[in-house]
Amino acid sequence: MPLVKLELKPGINTNDTALANEGGYVAGNRMRGWQGRAQPIGGWRSRTTQVVDGLCRASHAWSTHEGATCIAYGTSEGLFGEYNGNLRDITGPIHETTLQDVFSTTNGSEIVTVHLPFHGLVEGQDVVFSHHQMAVAGLTIEGTYTIKSVPTRGSFTIEHASNADADVENGGGYVDFRADLMPGLVSDPLTGYGTGGYSEGPYGSSGNRPGMRQWTLANWGEYLLANACGYGLWEWQPYANYPELAYNGEFANADGWGLGTGWSIASGKATKAAGTGSALSQSVEDLVKGGITVRVTFTVTRTAGTLKFRVNAGATPAVIDVGPASSPISKSGTYTRTFRMPALAKDVVWEADSAFAGSVEDVSYHLEDKAIRITTAPPVIDAMYVNTNGIVVALGTTSVDEGTYDPTLVRTSDLGNNRAWVPDEGSYASFFNVRGIGGRLAKGIATRQQDIIAGDDGVASLQFTGDPQDPFTVNILGTGCGVVARHAMVEQNGFVFWAAEKNFYIFRGVGATSLGIPEILPCPISKDLFDNIERRQSAKSHMGIVPAFSELWFFYPDQRDGDECSRAVSYSWTEGHWHTHKLARTTWCSSGIFPNPLGVAPNGRLYNHEVGTSANGANLDAWIETGDLDIGDGDTLLALTSLMPDFASMEGQVAFTILSKLYPHQKDPKQTGPFIITPTTERVNFRVMTRQVRFRFGNGTANTFWRMGAHRIDLNQTKARR
Repeated sequence: MPLVKLELKPGINTNDTALANEGGYVAGNRMRGWQGRAQPIGGWRSRTTQVVDGLCRASHAWSTHEGATCIAYGTSEGLFGEYNGNLRDITGPIHETTLQDVFSTTNGSEIVTVHLPFHGLVEGQDVVFSHHQMAVAGLTIEGTYTIKSVPTRGSFTIEHASNADADVENGGGYVDFRADLMPGLVSDPLTGYGTGGYSEGPYGSSGNRPGMRQWTLANWGEYLLANACGYGLWEWQPYANYPELAYNGEFANADGWGLGTGWSIASGKATKAAGTGSALSQSVEDLVKGGITVRVTFTVTRTAGTLKFRVNAGATPAVIDVGPASSPISKSGTYTRTFRMPALAKDVVWEADSAFAGSVEDVSYHLEDKAIRITTAPPVIDAMYVNTNGIVVALGTTSVDEGTYDPTLVRTSDLGNNRAWVPDEGSYASFFNVRGIGGRLAKGIATRQQDIIAGDDGVASLQFTGDPQDPFTVNILGTGCGVVARHAMVEQNGFVFWAAEKNFYIFRGVGATSLGIPEILPCPISKDLFDNIERRQSAKSHMGIVPAFSELWFFYPDQRDGDECSRAVSYSWTEGHWHTHKLARTTWCSSGIFPNPLGVAPNGRLYNHEVGTSANGANLDAWIETGDLDIGDGDTLLALTSLMPDFASMEGQVAFTILSKLYPHQKDPKQTGPFIITPTTERVNFRVMTRQVRFRFGNGTANTFWRMGAHRIDLNQTKARR
């Protein structure tokens, strides 16, 4: 009998019929084409026994100046950071500050209105007020309160236990305030990212939190910048540990403390008598660097006067305020405040006025281990990124005067300063609208010599001019090609890839071989993908890169499986072919500082990918199925009697199955096998008579690897007709 060599072109085609795709592949799972041959993808292993809480929607990896590896994960429950493999919850509060004159009351009512622009809080959320320095309308606002209503984005109401005894508008003096970032929704209540009016439903309703919790993450040098969509900007400083910096904070004696006039130390506290304004201080020179965030905690017992926490800093040292942490204290209590250490800090200072009589005790200050909100950044940001010039770019944000939210507005920080956002002479802080690419901006990404901004209906380029008066120019690159989800766009080596509603696109930049416009990537599996993507949850879709194989991966929720990302397609941009995968990952972190990509499963487990040949110890379930093979016009039957396998780099066992049928539309092909092939198998014998036949090759056990060669099939064309 003649031997027929089975030569197959790589990649899967589901758009055409199996018979039309003779010589190719029509189905598969967890396979890739590499150098013209099909092989299973790499396996994965648990990265750690720890999990992240909630559904993870974003991840970002970077390294510190000392070479420590860091990863951040943004989930529906919060923000998590990993430092050299140690995972911790770094979710910081949405508000932790000192407010002034924010209360309004109505005589005879227990309802108190709190004025706080773009607060991002919701009805039913608990907030905490403490150290209320001055009663308002007979009410002292202290303790935990549940938000009763949210009339506007700039106000909310709480209910006091007593009625106000006067009408007051914006009163109450100083009060410390804390509100945590509430967990977000795990699914989008809208009909999909790219459909419906932007201001419809919870996503754009004034005073309400956005829909499904999404994050954009970037590193600012060795620090992390994080934005929860619809909120502001947080910064996290990654360290191996966050040690106590205060020396002798229990005041066992006077060691380490500078005592101004009237201060003395005894009985575990520093005490001051009224009469002269002076300070209690401790040196931090050579202990801290400028720009770090520090949390200071101390207890004040006050009889009279006012105390302030400040820092002595500068080339010519001067005692200065450090933001809300320096708000005056005129009430006894235990205070905890965060501040950014100024450059050239010399001392931390507790500065008392001449009337102050009281004590300070239990002093502690240390590097802050949570992400802290940058209060000078816009309070509402839909997405952000850091460009190659060291400028933070905020997309879909509030105007400079904080008066108006605009989903097409772009604001940028000053060059090298993520806290300076107000345009000024010599500053690169700026604002402008990007219109013509949709009703809202979804994604920004830095690439070669320009940035790409994607909206829900197109993409534009952003180019840095170097002129502080007009730092950026904007050019529309294409319309009708908007990104389908916030994280469905990636960049690799100057190429930008993204998924739109019905197509995949690539932007190659401008050059001798590229047009400088978005180009459609032909996709022979597009019909199955786009017919089955769960469009109501398409905002969960995301993209990642496997650089070692020059692959783009697009993960998406498939309606056949549910509403979470359960499947993926991969594209080799060097070889031009596609493959399909069943792989549930809610975010993907491309290899860069790590040797392998990282993926997060819906249950919060973290995995290293492209490691080994098993699915965390189980069978990888990798398989691929050929198109239909026939002889001539298929008018006679084939007799198949054996396969002589040809696998390269084979380990483990391969399951070989024959699927035969007489007619193209026959629903249930006859299955013969599976037959187990090992590295020592020379021939597989069987007997099949059919008109059309396809072959399936797949992993037979865990820890199996194989690479397709040129198998030979023993077959004859018979004279039988059926």
